[in-house]
Amino acid sequence: MAAILSVVHIDHSRDPHGHRIEIKPEYAGLSVIHPKPFQCSFESVNTVREGQLRAVMNFK
Repeated sequence: MAAILSVVHIDHSRDPHGHRIEIKPEYAGLSVIHPKPFQCSFESVNTVREGQLRAVMNFK
């Protein structure tokens, strides 16, 4: 997880006009509460590190 976070910037999704789409926090579950899925955007911060991470993730 830390490797992914070091390569991408996670932010709000944007509408067609470029405005941020605000997230309304919603939760599900009874005994274990967890957030419901929501939209977000991932932007590469460093293409070299992104390539290295992709290579490691695809290594068999």
